[in-house]
Amino acid sequence: HIMLSHENFSVDSAITTLNIIKNKVIEGADFGQLAQQYSEDQGSSIRGGDLGWFSEGEMVTEFNEACFSSEIGDLKLVHTQFGIHLIQITNNK
Repeated sequence: HIMLSHENFSVDSAITTLNIIKNKVIEGADFGQLAQQYSEDQGSSIRGGDLGWFSEGEMVTEFNEACFSSEIGDLKLVHTQFGIHLIQITNNK
């Protein structure tokens, strides 16, 4: 995932920026490289935005719902108390 925080971005500017990033990914850009470049989540950005495996209910509600109601390959914008996220669903089990 790529997160832009409320401290550094307004909701509108975060959504605009993440939509630009989303379009780059759709056009073939590497999500992991973009996560390293843009994400403010220092824990996952160093791993190309990879959060690893997590169980349903482990993340905040909005994030959890986006992840567990999506299909592999989906790119979802989600607003949580931490910021605005662009989530790429890469796998599930």
